[in-house]
Amino acid sequence: MSSPTPYGHDVTDWAGFPVLRDIRELRMVSMACQVGATALLAMTSRPRAPAGLSAVGDTEQARGQDGRQLRKR
Repeated sequence: MSSPTPYGHDVTDWAGFPVLRDIRELRMVSMACQVGATALLAMTSRPRAPAGLSAVGDTEQARGQDGRQLRKR
């Protein structure tokens, strides 16, 4: 065991520290995989607009400066 530091003992000198470090790393990687899979699922399963709808730029051009619609859609 190491000598005490101002904050107590240095846990990285403990014989069991590598095991705890590896468990923590595994948990972090597992969580990152879950978040990544959820984000990928959300990106691929979002509803798509019907082909007849205009792009955002067209919608902005179809309105006047006062916000009123210039032509019927």
